[in-house]
Amino acid sequence: MTAVMRQVRQPCLGFKVLAAGRKCASEESAREALRWAFGAIKPIDGVIVGMYPRFTDEVGANVRYAREFARPPGA
Repeated sequence: MTAVMRQVRQPCLGFKVLAAGRKCASEESAREALRWAFGAIKPIDGVIVGMYPRFTDEVGANVRYAREFARPPGA
């Protein structure tokens, strides 16, 4: 998926980057999955991430990771 996203000029959205929950067994595995996803797409692309913040602050964690790993367009 990311190879195709990098080939097209239009902005794309990546989804299922946490592998239906299999990549978020720990906060570190979720962080690593998002680091990989943002590193594999273009700066104008985005990701769609499902969240279930019942037990932990997944929203806050995902915002932190996006701010840490996402590159602004032109960077």
